[in-house]
Amino acid sequence: MNRIVDMEFTMSLSSDTSMLEQLPDGIEILIFNGNNVPVLDWNVLGMWDDHKQLAVVDMTNNGIREIAGKSFHKVSTVKRLVLSHNDLMISGPNLHTRIFSNFYSLEELHLTNAFTETIDSKWYLSDLKSIFMASNMTKLRKLHLEQNEIWYGAKINRILFMV
Repeated sequence: MNRIVDMEFTMSLSSDTSMLEQLPDGIEILIFNGNNVPVLDWNVLGMWDDHKQLAVVDMTNNGIREIAGKSFHKVSTVKRLVLSHNDLMISGPNLHTRIFSNFYSLEELHLTNAFTETIDSKWYLSDLKSIFMASNMTKLRKLHLEQNEIWYGAKINRILFMV
């Protein structure tokens, strides 16, 4: 029996995420970018399959504004999550502290130009800290926050990393 060594699922120009609930077995890399998905609903990758080989989820440039608290289920093996170039609102009523809580193996989190510019960066940095504190990302080694117009100066270390 032949084993699939590298399986990739690429999708773009869609506003419907329902196909992501039926990912093929053995998928390792999911690239879902260039779409119009303002809200990631609960269980966006389905709720039954474990996706044991899934290592990379790239949801760049989808116009994502909100990630529901239970959007990412069954993602314990994902090592890299890319949410860059979206319009995330993680403060106020859109604060869902459990958005990353199922990423037990996450090593890289890419949030380049990921946040809305309608909220002062000090608020979303503080809320991002709350999200990190509620998550199980003990293996996180790379955090990309470039191009988020963070103007909070040297206090970023104290806000995010309690330094």
